[in-house]
Amino acid sequence: MSLYNLKRSLSNAVKRFLRVPTADERAVNALLKEIQRALIKADVNVRIVAEFTRKVREKSLSAEVPPGFSRRDIVLKSVYDGLVEILGERRPTLQLAKGTNIMLFVGIEGSGKTTTVAKLAVLLKRKGYRVAVVCADDHRPGAYQQLLDLLSEHEIPVYWERGVKAPELAEHGVKKLREEGYNVILVDTAGRHKNEQSLIEEMQVISAKVKPTHTFLVVDAATGQFAYQQAKAFHEVSPIGGVIVTKLDGTAKGGGALSAVVATGAPIYFICTGEKLDEIEPFDPNGFVSRLLGMGDLRALSERLHEAYIEMKKLKEAELLPEKFNLLAFRLQLQQARKLGPLSKLLELLPGGLSLNLPPEAAQEASKKIDKWLVIMDSMTREELENPKIIDRSRINRIARGAGVYPEDVREMLSNYKRAKRMMKAFKSDRAAKRMLEKLTRSVP
Repeated sequence: MSLYNLKRSLSNAVKRFLRVPTADERAVNALLKEIQRALIKADVNVRIVAEFTRKVREKSLSAEVPPGFSRRDIVLKSVYDGLVEILGERRPTLQLAKGTNIMLFVGIEGSGKTTTVAKLAVLLKRKGYRVAVVCADDHRPGAYQQLLDLLSEHEIPVYWERGVKAPELAEHGVKKLREEGYNVILVDTAGRHKNEQSLIEEMQVISAKVKPTHTFLVVDAATGQFAYQQAKAFHEVSPIGGVIVTKLDGTAKGGGALSAVVATGAPIYFICTGEKLDEIEPFDPNGFVSRLLGMGDLRALSERLHEAYIEMKKLKEAELLPEKFNLLAFRLQLQQARKLGPLSKLLELLPGGLSLNLPPEAAQEASKKIDKWLVIMDSMTREELENPKIIDRSRINRIARGAGVYPEDVREMLSNYKRAKRMMKAFKSDRAAKRMLEKLTRSVP
């Protein structure tokens, strides 16, 4: 399963979920089962997939739904956030200093390191930097020629010396290019076989010689979960460094490689999605997940829901402040009331209760009224919800038409809102609060 196939599997799973009539537990489980299958085929660690499934299921089915959103929105946000967490929640930014920036590249043999050096060199030159490359590969004779072939048309110089060991070659090249005024110098090193220790030792020796400002480990996406050991060993000795994942276009294990690297704590700075020099891009977990799911607006949905949760928190705090108790806070109370308790007793205990000593036989009618009042408030503007004082006769008529109710129903809802607010004000007095609490206590058998 290539990256394209992973994207197709995930986006198809989301599309099928969007077609189901109700986003209930059965629909959520079906969606998660498809996503699990796709991630495991992409070589993502089974433990990571299991933890992802647990978190997404829990959030999807138990999270409170803010006004203006649906349970379906909550599920999509949970899936999106879960995948972003697997792939690294923060997008690292390549910070370049005003002076000379020295970038050291290391990697296992065959990881695509030399091509990656050329890609990043071209990318940085297009951004306006004076870029040069040092070929410090003293094992592969064709490395220098490969860099020349890739970079000659872009007029990026490549430094190399025959018969010189890699640490000294890197040191000589960096010194010469720095003197010539290049402000970004990329140092390519020899690849190693699958022996992480020799890789780390070489990195440490060359690092001592050239003192890099940035150190990158180049990882082949085809290594899948095995990328964990490479990235872990690298990150332990160079926590300021980062990772570049290559060949994501031609492997079934790209998801496994990305998630394995993230699990080590090493940041992924770039990904390479093809052989051409321009097929390198900064790794943005949010954008990457949106592309995988085939829904470019998921990030916006996630951000809007996050803002809605913040607003809900503010409203819950405002419930205890009479001067801030508006129709938004009142609506939140009603929504909470519909989710909890036997309604006949719950309404008695709401702050500023809607109807104390509510007869049990009236519970069904009370439920219908709450539903009607919620529809009425959904037909109001944000300004009206925040400042109910502006609701005059013409606004009442407009709101009633939009909600499909009579103006008297709107007035009844407003009357109960005002009553709740008055009762909340009563709590500002200790004596009044005591009387109110005694009344509420007597109403509960």
